[in-house]
Amino acid sequence: MPGKKKEEEPRFPNEEFVGGILNSFSCDFTKFWNVHLINDDVVLTSCGNLVQIIDLTTKKVEWVLGSDGGGVGAICVHPSKQSFAVCEKVGSQTQPNIKPRVYIYSYEDRRVIKTLKDGTDNFYTAASYSSSGTKLATVGGDDDFMLTVWNWAEETVILRFKAWGSEVFRVTFNPYDEGFLTTSGNGHIKFWEMAKTFTGLKLQGAIGKFGKIDIQDIVGYAELPDGKVLSGSYEGFLLMWEANLLKTDIRMRGGAPCHEGPVEVVELLEGEVVTDQGRETWRAFMTAGNDGYMKYWKFSDIDMADQADDHGYCEVDCILSIKIDDRCCIRSIAKGEKYWILQDANGAYWRTPILSMNAIYSEMPPTPESEKLLDMHAGAITCIEASPVDYCCVTGGRDGTIRMWSFIKKKELFKREFSAGLTYLNWLPTSVSKDASLIVAAFDNGVVRVLNKTAVGFNLSAVWKPHTAAINDIAFNKDYSWAATVSNDEMIFFFQIKDMKTEWVPVGESSLPSSGNCAYWEGDRLIVGLQNGDVLAVTRPDPASIDPNVTFIFECVYEKLQYLQKPKPPEKAVKQRNLEDEPDDEEDEEEEEETVEEDHLADLGPLPVTSILRLPEKQGYNLVIAMQHIESAYTYTGVSWPQEGIEVPPEDPLMNVSHLNTTVRRMRLSPMGTYLMMGCEKGTVILRDALGKQGSPLKKCWHMNLAHDGRSEIRQSGVCLPGTVLGMAMSYDESVLLTVSEDGSFVSHQLKGIPDAAEPPPSATIDVNEWAQPAKEVGDITSVEALSIQQTKDKEDRDRAHEAAEQKKLTLNEKVKKLQLEYQAIVNTNAEALPGKKISKEELELDPEITQLLHQENERLIAEVSNKWAWETAKSELQRKKLESRFVDCLKVDRIVLHSFASGKSVSSFRTPQLTPDQQRKIQMVHDLISNENQRRNQMHQDPGSSPVPGSPLSEQLESNAQPEALPPSALSVPTTNDLPDASETMSGDGEVATLNSTKKSKKEEKTHVKSQLEKAEERKRQRMERKALYDELLAKRPQADQEDPKDLQMIQKAERNMGDKKLKTDATYIVKETERVTAERKERQLILLEESINTLRLDFNERFIAMRDLKERLITNINHDLKKIEAINKQLMIEEKPGLYNMIDEEMPDKKRQEPISKEVLQQYEKDRAKARRKAEKEAKAKAGFGGDLGGDDFDDEDAPPDENDKMVQARKASLRTHTRRESQTITAEMRLNLELKAKLDKLPKSALEQEEEAIRRHQLMFDKNKLQRKIDKTIATFDEALDELRREKFKLEGDLKMADMRILLLYRELVLLKEFKKRDESLTKKLEQHRNEKLDVTQKTNECQEKLNEKMVEIKQLLEREKTNMNEMLQLLSGLPQAMREQLMKIFRKKVKRKQTKGECEEEESEESSDEDWESDDDEDNADDEEDTCPEGCSEEIYQSVLQLRERRLDQEEVVSEFQKSMETLRKENEGLTKREKATNQKLLQVEKEIQSFQTEKQQRLNQLETSIILKLSQIQALNENQKVPADHENLVVFTNGGMRELCNRIVQLQTDKKVLNKEHNEHKRTHCMLMKEKRATEAHVKEWEQKVYEVQLLKFGQKVDLESLEDVSVDRQTEELKERLRKEEITWEGAIRVQVQALKKLKEQQQQTISKNSMLLKELADLRQEQQRLEEHLNVSQNKILTRMAGGSRIATAADRSNLKDLVVMQQREIDALKSEIAMLRRKGGHVYTPVVSKVVKADETT
Repeated sequence: MPGKKKEEEPRFPNEEFVGGILNSFSCDFTKFWNVHLINDDVVLTSCGNLVQIIDLTTKKVEWVLGSDGGGVGAICVHPSKQSFAVCEKVGSQTQPNIKPRVYIYSYEDRRVIKTLKDGTDNFYTAASYSSSGTKLATVGGDDDFMLTVWNWAEETVILRFKAWGSEVFRVTFNPYDEGFLTTSGNGHIKFWEMAKTFTGLKLQGAIGKFGKIDIQDIVGYAELPDGKVLSGSYEGFLLMWEANLLKTDIRMRGGAPCHEGPVEVVELLEGEVVTDQGRETWRAFMTAGNDGYMKYWKFSDIDMADQADDHGYCEVDCILSIKIDDRCCIRSIAKGEKYWILQDANGAYWRTPILSMNAIYSEMPPTPESEKLLDMHAGAITCIEASPVDYCCVTGGRDGTIRMWSFIKKKELFKREFSAGLTYLNWLPTSVSKDASLIVAAFDNGVVRVLNKTAVGFNLSAVWKPHTAAINDIAFNKDYSWAATVSNDEMIFFFQIKDMKTEWVPVGESSLPSSGNCAYWEGDRLIVGLQNGDVLAVTRPDPASIDPNVTFIFECVYEKLQYLQKPKPPEKAVKQRNLEDEPDDEEDEEEEEETVEEDHLADLGPLPVTSILRLPEKQGYNLVIAMQHIESAYTYTGVSWPQEGIEVPPEDPLMNVSHLNTTVRRMRLSPMGTYLMMGCEKGTVILRDALGKQGSPLKKCWHMNLAHDGRSEIRQSGVCLPGTVLGMAMSYDESVLLTVSEDGSFVSHQLKGIPDAAEPPPSATIDVNEWAQPAKEVGDITSVEALSIQQTKDKEDRDRAHEAAEQKKLTLNEKVKKLQLEYQAIVNTNAEALPGKKISKEELELDPEITQLLHQENERLIAEVSNKWAWETAKSELQRKKLESRFVDCLKVDRIVLHSFASGKSVSSFRTPQLTPDQQRKIQMVHDLISNENQRRNQMHQDPGSSPVPGSPLSEQLESNAQPEALPPSALSVPTTNDLPDASETMSGDGEVATLNSTKKSKKEEKTHVKSQLEKAEERKRQRMERKALYDELLAKRPQADQEDPKDLQMIQKAERNMGDKKLKTDATYIVKETERVTAERKERQLILLEESINTLRLDFNERFIAMRDLKERLITNINHDLKKIEAINKQLMIEEKPGLYNMIDEEMPDKKRQEPISKEVLQQYEKDRAKARRKAEKEAKAKAGFGGDLGGDDFDDEDAPPDENDKMVQARKASLRTHTRRESQTITAEMRLNLELKAKLDKLPKSALEQEEEAIRRHQLMFDKNKLQRKIDKTIATFDEALDELRREKFKLEGDLKMADMRILLLYRELVLLKEFKKRDESLTKKLEQHRNEKLDVTQKTNECQEKLNEKMVEIKQLLEREKTNMNEMLQLLSGLPQAMREQLMKIFRKKVKRKQTKGECEEEESEESSDEDWESDDDEDNADDEEDTCPEGCSEEIYQSVLQLRERRLDQEEVVSEFQKSMETLRKENEGLTKREKATNQKLLQVEKEIQSFQTEKQQRLNQLETSIILKLSQIQALNENQKVPADHENLVVFTNGGMRELCNRIVQLQTDKKVLNKEHNEHKRTHCMLMKEKRATEAHVKEWEQKVYEVQLLKFGQKVDLESLEDVSVDRQTEELKERLRKEEITWEGAIRVQVQALKKLKEQQQQTISKNSMLLKELADLRQEQQRLEEHLNVSQNKILTRMAGGSRIATAADRSNLKDLVVMQQREIDALKSEIAMLRRKGGHVYTPVVSKVVKADETT
């Protein structure tokens, strides 16, 4: 259309998924709990995005592809083995805003039967079913770590809570109680409970506290029946958990760990054992770990394990240890019926038999053999290559194994292991190896190997180590005569190949600006892609220019490709648009988004080049470069290389060959060049049409179905994402695609869905025996510390140099020995010479330095002796620290004595130790109990008149009473949108509307009719039932004769609690109340609380004491400051009075005493300083002795000078120093002399009167200031002393209270010891009491249920009797009007007993009952009498006769039902009688137990009364004096009683008299009320009798007899017909209302539609105006923008590595210049600052400006 812009093509084509998975060749052996058993032969596991079902017998693999495209996070199997759960991850192919889901699959047909949503945000890490299979628990991964409990059958969440802040490895339900769960993972174990709280069911977790041991990663654990948990640990110990506390860690004898390495599996085993006592259930623990052992432990040893006092852990013995394999690393275990299936982290599955309990506990346990079932790669598979001639491939992994596979036969042929992981594989073509048997492999330790495939495996043909780090790529030139390797060590190594199999000649190595990731040959140049984003063309070195005998290192020559890593933003040309053209806002927004993305890419800097590939030249672009960033794989022409130093402009990308949100990591062409294969992060594999069969080359692309892990996550630096595809290969006929990835998955794909793609063959014949036989291997490089080629060369050079040095050293030693012999001959000759001709020893000394060296050797020996005794010194120091730790460090506050300033009084603090962790824990437990009890009491004592709690029975009752009665459901419902009629139906025509209106009119007429007969009958019946219910309720409220008023009982209980019954505990009749019974636990809590109170009181006092001490310290500082001022004033006043300063006493600061001891170095330095001072004092004494003594009084003393220093040099140095010192002293003396003379002259001058007056004023001012300061000091001291005295008196009082508390603690402790003796008996009686109470509660509940059933039966019997009565009334009504004879015959027929036919079920029941025969025999006579057939009497109509027969059948039916009810009533009566007897027996047992408990409590109280206690009484408290006003000698009859208790007893007498008067008054009022109520009762009874007589008379007038009105109503009204009519009427009313609502809704919708159309028309008009305005503004903006773009045109803004290096060098150079200038400035300042003259300064400033 004219004016409409042509739509641009999308950046990337839509994803087209093709292909199909042929087979999976790997498993994820590193994931925890990734093996599950369907049965002993079928294993369920996961790898990447596949759930694999492996038949261990046939090795057949089936798989289920993940649904969300992010990979499989966790799996688990239902206990029934009929289904399994797959917990997935969020990945690249997951729909936006979709969280990972849990899919429940049916094992039979692999179909999804349930889907669980919104359990976590990113991915799942663990899942587990409950033992019953009704619940499923899952745990999420990073970010939320959400623990979710599901009702998976209903697809609902039961509970959820955050599990932990890091990865969780496992979650399980407790097998003994599904209300408890356990999770474990990184540095934690957590115990969960699904607890019922006031707000509903909650998931409450308690984190495991490791205590003294280090925090461990926990994977395996097992729950015990009593709630304890046994877990493994990372260090190999077993940990026993009780609640959430670590009870103990378990080790083997001698403290050795249970396993060498992490314990990954802990299982609790149970089995039956045949013993002498019969069959018993025994238990044992099985553990397994990374050391490859399965160990069995006695259950009793583990269960009773407790922490030992001597070493802090528990030691147990292992009863059976099984070694699976030397290289086995057990990660997890699955238990079958007969076998264990072990998951080996080294890439295998093992099977070992399950031992019976007899075998485990036998004295000679068996050693079962383990079988390896599967052997695969462990961990990431880094590279893969396909054979150029057949359907074989070779893979290499980080586990160091290289494996040969037949991917059509789906099996591994052979493998070989190496000491390092593989990084590169290349299966050489037939042009190099005719039989295609050579494979080149590179490793992450820098080694290159050439392998030859043979009939028995890989044969090592050659091996080199050119690098010290991982090799990333090996490039061969076109004729395979040169090879180059690039590595992470930022080096490139060249080989010249003379024989591919054996002879690779090392040429040389050179450094690169960064590590090389990929490379390929282009003629004589090697094109290398670097980590820093550069693409270099390295020129091949000339072998003649490098001497390998000297070094392999050379300086390589390279050129850098000038290219842009992102396309330039297109220049916006001025667009001329017609006025009628509408601007495209969406296109502008897309352009802005692209600009933002490109700016973001520029901010990232140069991107690493991950892969580089050369394409055929005919396509117009030859180079494809993939970079480590999303959507960053572009094609280039590859011609922008600098030529002869001429810079060329950077090359722009031509085409983006990646795809939306993909990061390409590997690229390669298929064998025939048909496809460009790209392996990406997040498990994506893309194929592009390289030859352009489906259009232009590389335009068409296909995505392979995601089989690898596709989870999206934040990449860490240098770390691949889990699903990164690291290798791709295609079969030689391009029919099968093979991919491997970081997650360890290895999958084969068919290219189904790609046009003209080859089909994989159904089978292939590969005979390994036809391959070549192995030849002799070369020696391999197995050492981890092996040297590279250049390092080997350097080592050889160093070895040669070392040998030369050793030879030179030997030659020198021989010369020295000759000289020693000559010197010894000279010494001997000198010794034999005459005395006058001998030479002194000093002259014979060859070198004085040797003597100095000897002295140094002596000092070294002395230091060795000191080191020898260092152990003893350290030992004594450690002993001191231990004593301090035991007696000093445990103190919270030590004893501190604080003295007053002037009063001479002092006060000390309390020596208070810190509470131990055990005490703190117990105190916290007690406080928790108190708070819980307070909460419980608050809930129990809620106001009964308050509003009911929502959800309670009371609130439900109120809500039910508020609802209207007898309303149909339709009256309370609101029509929904589903109930509204369709628009087509409502607009069908006017005829339908007319019909609807007529229907409404007829319905309104029907509403106006009076109530039907049925409604009237129902209304009267309802009124009678209401009156009867009210009457029954009134009768039920009638109190029994022996029943007590609840208000009276409540008042009695209140009086018993508060009346103040003061009974002595020593009284023989004293009864211990249940609430006052003392137990060991209660007494221990009292003891704990008292200890806490004592500690709190001491700490409170110590706090105030420390504050007082700190105050004194501050006051001393202030006072000393004022005293120094006074001292200065005294100097001005010429008063020789020096006030003494105050200081803190050592007793007040004991912390300073406990400082670290002085080190040995400090002591040595102290000794040196002390000796130096002593020598100085001696010199000063000599100087005072006489003239010339000052010559030796200098301060020069060089302690560090060597003893053999030349004496002349020392003397000259001292003389120079003395001359300099003397000159300075003379100068200072002259200056002092001048000052003294000037001062003496000034003092001789007389003062004037004004000066004298000023002097007097100044003295008065100073005296005033001095007195003011002194008063301030005196006031401060007095105030502090008063505060100290008050604190001292408070301490005296507190000491008395604390002493009483200490005595109370001793008493409580003695009581606790005594109560522990009664503990077992107390617990047994309490348990017995609780048991009988529960039994009574059970009996009472059953009795109530039985009574309710009896009441229900009575009601039903009454209804049956009423029915029988109704039946008889119908019979009488039927016979009315008939002759008497006919009525008698019909009545006889009606009452006749007939033997009725019974159903088959009833016959079988009667045959099984013995009583049935007797019943038939007893009724023989009656049956014989009634054997006559029934006939219709003469004159009677057949209709009446049949009605009589029907009524008889109804009567017989009712009689049978009544009979059955009577039997059931009899059974219930017997059951009720039994329960009554049982209740009586239980009450007797309960009374007996309560008597036993009471006698036991009395005995316990008597024993407690025997304990003596001390009480402090004041003289005023003693009121039991005898006649002589003395304390009686006999104290047995004395009682210690509180004053408050005495006052209460006295007041009780008055209170009882008052209560008696009040009760008498209430009794009289109740009598008068009773008389009045009796009169009203008699009047009411007379009124009722009068109305009964009136009703009887009315019935006689109307019916002639007394008639049952209810029966009469049932006869007169056809209930069924009336009910159907009523239901029809209600339905019509309901639908009538719904139709009205729909009509109104349709009308409103039409109005809204009209309004919307009008509004949209106005908006379209406004939009047209705005677009015209926008067009005008854009024309102006385009003009300005073109100007700006013209200015901004230039090169790339990306800073290269060379630019950054130049900037760094410039910064370093400038920093050096700054440092040099600073040093010059500092040197000039030290010369006195007089160097520069003013003229020179100006010159310097002028130079600086220039």
